[in-house]
Amino acid sequence: MRFVLDPYLPDGQVKMIIAGDGLRAYEKSLKSLGISVLYTKKADCISGALATHADLVVFPFGNGRFLLDPGQEQLAIMLQEKGAECAFGSAPKDGYPLDVPYNAVKIGKTLICNPKTLDSSIFHLAKSEDCAIISCKQGYTKCSVAVVSENAVVTDDPGIEKALTPFFDVLLVQKGSVCLDGYHYGLFGGCCGLISKDTLLFVGDYKKHEDAERIRSFLRNYGVYPESLCGKPLKDIGSLIPLRIE
Repeated sequence: MRFVLDPYLPDGQVKMIIAGDGLRAYEKSLKSLGISVLYTKKADCISGALATHADLVVFPFGNGRFLLDPGQEQLAIMLQEKGAECAFGSAPKDGYPLDVPYNAVKIGKTLICNPKTLDSSIFHLAKSEDCAIISCKQGYTKCSVAVVSENAVVTDDPGIEKALTPFFDVLLVQKGSVCLDGYHYGLFGGCCGLISKDTLLFVGDYKKHEDAERIRSFLRNYGVYPESLCGKPLKDIGSLIPLRIE
């Protein structure tokens, strides 16, 4: 197995992912897909269901490089044992926008983020690698974006749609079909992730989304097929971060 080169664009079959505790209920289904999980530690500094979200404490640069919340020491050890490079950034704090320093999306040579809320280490490394920066007002950037291909995404945030449309093919879907404990709704990017070049895995049943047919049709344009972990409503568990593929 090897590390995923582009953070959210696996070019092979994913065999290991990083995720938060919200995914533990689906371990049996993941095992049937041949996928194991490295779990993040619940963030003591963040309250409610968000404390278990991996996309609030981990930023993947790709090819085994990670910036982590300082509270993720055990995860760092597990990653380093597998040959990853890990560094620690600033500690998130409770409440928006202090809880989103790692919540950004890197797609190829493009970083999508709110520069005002992003950890400065991510911003500087992206610039040093000549990444284009697409700024958006939404600090929950990764939570709001599902990567479909190197030039296509799905989002439920109109501001992100506006920022990305000049550069990506963007499908804007309705909010309200994704659950998040303690909140009126979760965000689309937090309920799914690619587990191969042609499979977008949903935590729950994508057919229960209000825009299910539009989602399926959009994915089909890029040779990607939706797969559901169970028959329950979609759940925002804080993103699936693909780690290793075969």
